[in-house]
Amino acid sequence: MAIKFSSDKNPGTSSYKKKQAPDLQAQVYELQSRLDRMALTMTAMWEVLTKETEITEEQLMEKINDLDIDDGVMDGKIDPEQRVCKQCGKPIKRRQLRCGYCETFSPIERPFDALW
Repeated sequence: MAIKFSSDKNPGTSSYKKKQAPDLQAQVYELQSRLDRMALTMTAMWEVLTKETEITEEQLMEKINDLDIDDGVMDGKIDPEQRVCKQCGKPIKRRQLRCGYCETFSPIERPFDALW
């Protein structure tokens, strides 16, 4: 038996695409804004570090490469550790504050964990 979609819910119809386009544009805008804020923050952090310490660009690049290979793949990405609920032991999505299984509050404990 074939699944029937109403015309406004079928991903293949133009009316569906027109309704989805503004949502997708808003999501892209939000992602770009987050990326811009992260880039600004990292640039500021780097400038403070180089002025206040003797850290070099070579040391920074070495650390970037070390973090990149930690997950076993040199791909220009970091794969942070999965968060786990302290109550039930189930995985918690990186930006959620409550376990999706037992609803236990699970605050983000490290500053950069909220970025993923």
